[in-house]
Amino acid sequence: MDSKLNQVKQNMIETIGDAKVLLACSTGIDSMVLLNLLMDIIPLEKIVIAHVNHQKRIASNTEEAFIINYAKTQGLKCYTTKLPHYEGSNFQNWARNKRYEFFLNVATLEKIKLILLAHHANDNIETILERLIRSSSLEGYAGIRKEVSYHNVNLYRPLLDVSKDDIITFAKERNITYFDDESNFSNDYLRNRIRHNIVPFLEKENPSLVKAINNFSNTLFGANDFIENYETNFIKREVLVYNNNKFAAKINLQSYKQETPFIKMQVLFRLLKPFRLSKECILDLIKQIDSPKNKIVKKVNQKLLMIKEYDYVIFTDNLKAEDYYLKITSDGLYDLPNNAKLEVKKNICNFITSNGKICYNINRLPIVLRTRKNGDKIRTKCGSVSISDFLTNKKIPYLQRLSTLVLCDSDDMPVAILGYKIK
Repeated sequence: MDSKLNQVKQNMIETIGDAKVLLACSTGIDSMVLLNLLMDIIPLEKIVIAHVNHQKRIASNTEEAFIINYAKTQGLKCYTTKLPHYEGSNFQNWARNKRYEFFLNVATLEKIKLILLAHHANDNIETILERLIRSSSLEGYAGIRKEVSYHNVNLYRPLLDVSKDDIITFAKERNITYFDDESNFSNDYLRNRIRHNIVPFLEKENPSLVKAINNFSNTLFGANDFIENYETNFIKREVLVYNNNKFAAKINLQSYKQETPFIKMQVLFRLLKPFRLSKECILDLIKQIDSPKNKIVKKVNQKLLMIKEYDYVIFTDNLKAEDYYLKITSDGLYDLPNNAKLEVKKNICNFITSNGKICYNINRLPIVLRTRKNGDKIRTKCGSVSISDFLTNKKIPYLQRLSTLVLCDSDDMPVAILGYKIK
């Protein structure tokens, strides 16, 4: 045990250097042991304690008072906060978010870039088993990372390779004062049932369970990092992503179809993460993309549209083109969407874009520029054709078709499609 904790101290020395650190301290055995180890290796003035009082137990105020007094007697700076009453159904998730918000605020105030957390090897075992039971991602199944970047600070868990038994032994040897959270002994929570029932059984099957789970965790993190790097390179190479005011991702269809089912799923999860789609929804999208249908326009949900056409598939939150209407009653130069202009002079309209100019004849004013409607038709030398069919035959992309403007006479009948010559 001594060698394990000595190795933890050596690792902390190498990781921390001469930096100032913030330690999240609940006053439980894990964080109090970590605090004592930390006090062994760096100057006390470089240690800041952050404690959160959840106000859920009678002992909460006692624990807060203890850590304040302990910090004062040791010459450590200490910040505490009390969480307000919570009415929701997921207290643990809410409380975790509040804790990390508090830690970040303290770190910013103290200009600290390294936050130490006291998660240990048994925490990692419980986390992995809980995620296996409830389902997760590849990275989720890997458990807890020892070091991770989080909102411009680094989270560091020095005890992640140390078992709970070793922590308890060290606390007894050092006569460290700590508090037990009685809720940890209840079987009301899945995590506690895993701790009390499943982990002991696994430890009987394999006394080296901690080592085995650490190897499992490190292997999955390695695989996950490799896959994430592969995804990143695929997206850089094969996907155009636009995200100024509107989201749009355009994927090379041929390249995407050549990937394995798992990579296809991972790429979509990553690209569409802001939309929080379920795995079932992602798999359905892949089925649609892989289908022999050449053209698909699918409303994924209220905020996302999928368009499969020609050699690509697009995901966008631009579900509907904004309606446009402009009535022109006199000659002049008019600004249009997408930096285009329309010059009206006598019986001629010049549609001007960065690609050039197209001239259209008109009989008289007024004329109307508007978004095309379902059923709009336009005359050609061979008769009339629906504007929708004309644009489709021209292989104009769906989103471009939505925003195409038509030039209409005073009776609102289309006489031209802006940007195109009709023979």
